[in-house]
Amino acid sequence: MDPILVSLIVVAALSAIGAGAFAISQLTARRRRGVIAAAFRAALPAASVRVRADRCEAETEAVLYLVKIVPLAGGAELILTNRLYWCRNDDPMNWKRSTKPSLVDGVAAFLDEAPATAKRVVKIALLYPTAHNVTRYLNESDVEVVTPRTSVDGVHFVPFDGLADFFSKRDQK
Repeated sequence: MDPILVSLIVVAALSAIGAGAFAISQLTARRRRGVIAAAFRAALPAASVRVRADRCEAETEAVLYLVKIVPLAGGAELILTNRLYWCRNDDPMNWKRSTKPSLVDGVAAFLDEAPATAKRVVKIALLYPTAHNVTRYLNESDVEVVTPRTSVDGVHFVPFDGLADFFSKRDQK
């Protein structure tokens, strides 16, 4: 076979694989947005819900919920090293201090967002689909486990499977 023809076939095959992977990622993202929107509508029936790629807003008469969607692999944990660095740990059993961090994108913009509204603003980091746990470094040697009820830097870290429970407990207050 002619080397140019082989090269063209290889390029075409790689392009098809890339296009297929892109299409699958877009379908997965669309499905995730639909599932998250449905969960918010079920938990807050009177809310207006808008879901984008990595953000969601749910607005009720009194509260505006700003949500940062944090995708995590099954069994992963989220480590809060400081205000702006949220690290994914996809393999908690084999994690070492020398493990290269996988940071969540867009944290600074999310934390700094201050919409002009008279409503109370509640920020939520939605851990999708769930998280093994969320830990926060207090200093070099001390950590604490973060629960959805506690707020860290003004953000509640809520696993997707605990979203309805989070809102039902907030309504009881």
